Amino acid sequence: MINLHLRKSLLFGLIVFSFCISILYLDNRSEDFVIDKQKQLISENLFKLKKEHITDLVSSVHIAAEATLKREYQKQQTNLQTHSQQFKLVLNNTPEHQRCQVLQTLAADDDEFQYQLTQSGQALCQSSHKPDNTLAEISINTAIADDMQMTLSLLPPQVINEAKKRIAAFIRLIKLQNPETYVWVNEVINYAGGDDFAIRKVHPSQPETEGLLLSTLSQDIKGNYPFQMELDGINAQGEVYFEYYFKRNTNDEIVKKLAYAKLYKPFDWIIATGVYVDDLEFAVDQEINKLMVELNFYNNLVAIIAIFLSVLLVICLYVIERNALNSKERELALKHKQQDVKNYRQVLSSMLDLVERRDSYTAGHTRRVAQYSVMIAKEMGFSNAEVEILYESAIMHDIGKISTPDSILLKPGKLTSQEYKIIQQHLDSGYKLLVSIKAFKKHAEIIRCHHEHYDGTGYPRGLKGKQICPLSHILILVDAFDAMTSKRIYKMSKSKQEAIAEIKALAGKQFCPETVKAAVPVLESANLIPVDHNYLKDEFEEARLAYYYKDSLTGLYNYRYLEHVITLNEELFSKHYHCCYVISLFNFGQYNKTHGWLEGDKKLTFIANKLTAFLPESLIFRVFGNDFLILTLEHIELDAKSLIAQLELDNLNIELALEHINIDQQQIHNVTQFTEIINKIVNKKTCPNMP
Repeated sequence: MINLHLRKSLLFGLIVFSFCISILYLDNRSEDFVIDKQKQLISENLFKLKKEHITDLVSSVHIAAEATLKREYQKQQTNLQTHSQQFKLVLNNTPEHQRCQVLQTLAADDDEFQYQLTQSGQALCQSSHKPDNTLAEISINTAIADDMQMTLSLLPPQVINEAKKRIAAFIRLIKLQNPETYVWVNEVINYAGGDDFAIRKVHPSQPETEGLLLSTLSQDIKGNYPFQMELDGINAQGEVYFEYYFKRNTNDEIVKKLAYAKLYKPFDWIIATGVYVDDLEFAVDQEINKLMVELNFYNNLVAIIAIFLSVLLVICLYVIERNALNSKERELALKHKQQDVKNYRQVLSSMLDLVERRDSYTAGHTRRVAQYSVMIAKEMGFSNAEVEILYESAIMHDIGKISTPDSILLKPGKLTSQEYKIIQQHLDSGYKLLVSIKAFKKHAEIIRCHHEHYDGTGYPRGLKGKQICPLSHILILVDAFDAMTSKRIYKMSKSKQEAIAEIKALAGKQFCPETVKAAVPVLESANLIPVDHNYLKDEFEEARLAYYYKDSLTGLYNYRYLEHVITLNEELFSKHYHCCYVISLFNFGQYNKTHGWLEGDKKLTFIANKLTAFLPESLIFRVFGNDFLILTLEHIELDAKSLIAQLELDNLNIELALEHINIDQQQIHNVTQFTEIINKIVNKKTCPNMP
């Protein structure tokens, strides 16, 4: 006889076993349904993530295009201003009846400009294309002597075409992890469609098609009209998602592709990118295969545990299984989010590379600022995540300078008030670039504040105190510290002790007192990160100096460099230089009228070369048009007669006046004194042969 306990045990085992069989049967019946639902959920999430990815990628290119166009307009505005002043100087020294002829000659050398000369509102002469005065941002009006006015203009297509070249080059530089994902551009020339609706401008996958006309009548392998779908969406709302069949980049397989296109109206460019749909299906199948392995494992586990632990454990296993599926979904979403962030970083890295190529100082500066910031943030007890955000923000803090004109970004001297306002805009430019990307919204706010001051006197918003986030306070201090201890061509660097003393003095004004308190011990104990003073290549540095400090005609130094020499060595100037001569040429305007402007330019160049050969150890400047200034370390003796012979002016009807300045006797110690003395000499100069 089987005892009661054993019978109860067997009965309980039979019940549990029967229950397990029922559970397994029901589980197998529902498995297909669960898999179908999970496949649908994974597919929908992948499709949504990829759709957001290609949308953000195109939006990033739009932002870069807008910044590039803005910078090109600012550059050409500066260009127009410079040419306008040069033309005005020439016309003021030209008889009234010859001004049209001279203006025509000047404009012929710069054929990208359009000109018009008017008197009393009546046009005297103009280029073949009449300047469009409605385009104020690319036109300059300049008053000439009497009641004349000169207008210089630059046609908008010239500005836009230059911006197009730059942004097209930028798009070709974009390298994403997936070689099948790239950005292409079609330029619309006929919004009504047809055989010539657009021109292919950029296509990294098929560069041989660039420059070809595109037709809305073109079909893919399935009979779809992709260009017509693209144009219809653009005409309707400026952007569109559409599907079509297209050849892969890595092989000749033709598969369905999901694309997103958006119109950038200033260029008439349709900027687009896409992703292959079967890549999504492949990813879904991979996730389902993983899911099947997990389901089989859990089914066996359910059977084993249910036999020994009863219905309660079966229920627990169901809960675990359900949580595991949800976790897998979240993990998949996180994985694709991380991939999108990586793509964004690659695009931003390309932009940072463009900034650093324009101004190599930025590369060293950003990395030093990042390292100092991390040291101070750790000292202040910020979390590892916050330290990482601060480090990335420091690396990107000057990314907005991608929109700053070269003439301002690379200027080696002090900025004018207008130039200073323009360079301040790099904060808003960087903020707009980063805030549109979800992963960098915190970084955008930190970067936007790195020129604010604790007392509210900073920019761009005049924030103060706790209105500025704590991480920005660190970036503000470190950015200033590195600027103080870095030598640039227009300023000397401070020692570490001098920089720290200035930071202490500005606590509560420019810098947060708590940040200063934590930063000072860190900076005092740390070794300064080496600064490469030769941060620019030699030939690039020389070209930059030539642009700002050398006369474009003669190659001599200009007056701006004289101010730079005195300012940079202001306290020791009189100890370094002891002698100065001012050479003034007379009747040179008559020489130009007799022989022509080109011959006059050749003669000035000849005189400059003679002076350089005659006085090789001296600094020689061309100032005020026909005047030259010679600066020497030691006293030298010069006389007008020997100079006339040396410069071969005897038979040219060009007179010469020579004025000596004894820097020691005059006790010249700064640029203001020196400028006043030179102005007095130039203003009172008279021809030596005049009574």
